Amino acid sequence: NAESYVSTNYKDYKIIFAYDTANDDAYIAAGGDGYVPYTVILDRNGVIVYSNSGGLSYAQLKQIIEQYK
Repeated sequence: NAESYVSTNYKDYKIIFAYDTANDDAYIAAGGDGYVPYTVILDRNGVIVYSNSGGLSYAQLKQIIEQYK
């Protein structure tokens, strides 16, 4: 479970899980293109710094997040 893992291993991060569909405004604003999973990472100011269609491995996600610590 991703939420459980993140809450256990990244306690100091403000990570929000959103479960939007293709018709939701948040999905469209984030650049959603119909592929699931779709990952969006925001910086501390709420600016989208990364978005990706398709899956990411743990190593890939960790590397991306580490860039914005």
